[in-house]
Amino acid sequence: MSGGEKFLCPFCIEENSPDATVCRVCHRDIVIPSALRAEHQELSHKREQLRLELDRAKAGLKSGLESGLGPARRWLRI
Repeated sequence: MSGGEKFLCPFCIEENSPDATVCRVCHRDIVIPSALRAEHQELSHKREQLRLELDRAKAGLKSGLESGLGPARRWLRI
């Protein structure tokens, strides 16, 4: 964060400076460990990949329905 941006405390939702390590109001630790940040980034990436996969599956179902093949017929390969 840069300039006058503020960081909201996840516990009391009060604004703090971006470089604060402890909330100025509730005095709780608000530093996010680097390992947790990395895990969050990895999980966000996985979530995006799953969303793309879901969108492709939905598009496949829709095209199958539009072509006259019901979903059961496509999955059962009748």
